[in-house]
Amino acid sequence: MADGLAKAESAIKIANEALAQAKTDSKLTVEASPQIAAAKQALAKAKTELDSATKAIAAKTKETQPAGDRVAKAQAEVKMTAGQIEAAKNQKARLEASAARASAKPKG
Repeated sequence: MADGLAKAESAIKIANEALAQAKTDSKLTVEASPQIAAAKQALAKAKTELDSATKAIAAKTKETQPAGDRVAKAQAEVKMTAGQIEAAKNQKARLEASAARASAKPKG
């Protein structure tokens, strides 16, 4: 009988160990594994850094927007002024030609 009792106790011990192992294994699901937890943490950090970078880019864009507008306006003014200078040169050439013709005509 002692032999049967020892076998039963051994079987109970083995069953308890198996139950404890099963409980431990059930806690280590894919979602609860340390590797997944580390990956989730790294992903959250990367997302935070990406959000910060996006906000920084938006802020810099807003800061440089007025400067870009001023440059575009200055370029347009330079083109307009260059056109006016060219028109003035052409007008001067026409007036000089007209004056030369007028002085070349005999008065009479």
